[in-house]
Amino acid sequence: MTMTSRWRGLALFLGGILTGIGLLIHPNDAADPNVVITGRWSLAHGLLFVGAVPALLGLGGVHERLKGLLGFIAYLLTFSSIASFIFAFALETFVVPVMAADPNAGKLLDPTGPLLGGSLGVFLLVIGLAFTLGAILLGIAILRSSDLPKWSGILWIGAAPVSLVPPLPYPVLLISGLALGLAFAVTGFAIWSRQMPMTRPAIT
Repeated sequence: MTMTSRWRGLALFLGGILTGIGLLIHPNDAADPNVVITGRWSLAHGLLFVGAVPALLGLGGVHERLKGLLGFIAYLLTFSSIASFIFAFALETFVVPVMAADPNAGKLLDPTGPLLGGSLGVFLLVIGLAFTLGAILLGIAILRSSDLPKWSGILWIGAAPVSLVPPLPYPVLLISGLALGLAFAVTGFAIWSRQMPMTRPAIT
């Protein structure tokens, strides 16, 4: 294992910690839409926004250990959907609270309004479905692999519902969100903790 690969594991572990905390403190906006203007909302989405960056860097280390077409498709779907979600997390951190505080602009945040009910809503639905499928396939690929912990594959499968639109009940989203953070962290730690191969001196 190269040192670069080990650093990818550390990046994935860090992304898991930030993601897990962000989803753990995420407020239940379905029960109270006004939470989007609170600091807790901004902090939760800010952590998701920041955590997605090292997570993306670390996914390359997972891909190195998954062989075959299944592993490649799982990596492609997971990577591209998380990369797309960075855009959504940025909006939810910096733009949505400002819009929600404005009575006129706040109407745009209605799920059936001109913003979310149009092409942006379709975009979020597509990347949500892509992540769901990618997480399930990634979990299956890990279960079939001998290089990563089997139960991290189970965590990836358990994390699949977190991005489904329309959202599932809050407890389900919370559990699947924590599963995602743990999937990042456990898989990343497994990659990081692998021993570097010994380099034998050349025989002259």
